[in-house]
Amino acid sequence: MTLITTISFPVAINYACLSPDGKFLVAVGDSNQTYLHSAVPNSGYQRIRTFSEANDSGMCCAWNSSGMCFASANQDGSVCVWDLRSTKVLTKLRTTSNCACRVVKFSSGLTDLMAFSEHFSRFHVVDARTFAYEQVCSVSEAEDQHDISGLSFSPDGSKLYTCIEDSLLGYNVDQTSRRSFPDGNLI
Repeated sequence: MTLITTISFPVAINYACLSPDGKFLVAVGDSNQTYLHSAVPNSGYQRIRTFSEANDSGMCCAWNSSGMCFASANQDGSVCVWDLRSTKVLTKLRTTSNCACRVVKFSSGLTDLMAFSEHFSRFHVVDARTFAYEQVCSVSEAEDQHDISGLSFSPDGSKLYTCIEDSLLGYNVDQTSRRSFPDGNLI
C-alpha cells in the first residue's frame, strides 16, 4: 500500500465514512463536532463544514445510499441527520434511555431505512424517507442487559444484523410491512 493523503483533525477521530460516490467524507471523534470534507482532485480532501448538534463525542457516522444524507451517532444518545445540501440538521433522534448511541447505519436498496444502536440491549429502525416513524427492538429481556457492539444491513436491505457480547443476531426486514410503515413492524 502507498499513502495517498493525510487529513488532520483537532481531535482523535473515532469513525470516518466516504459517501457512496467517494466525493465526500464525514468524520466524528472526541468532540461534539461532525466534520464534512469534499474530495479535491489529486490532493485529498478539504473540510467544507463542521456541524455541532450533539453535546458529546461522536462514535459513528454513515451515509444513505443516495449520498445526499449523512448521520452521526453520539455519546450523548443523539443521532443527528443532515442533508448534504443544507447546513441545518434534518432530524435529531434519541436513544430511549438517553444512553450512548454506538452505531448508525443506512440500508441500501429500496428499503430506505436507518438503524442505530443504544449502548445496551436496544436498537432502533427508522423510516429514512421521513424520519417520522421508528421501531425500537430489544435484543434481550430488560433485566438482562447486553452491550451492542455492531449493527449492519445486508447489501439488499432485507436483513439487519446486530452484535452483542457473545453473539451475532440476524433479523429479517419485513419488506411488505416496509411499504406500509408505520402500520407494520419491520423486524
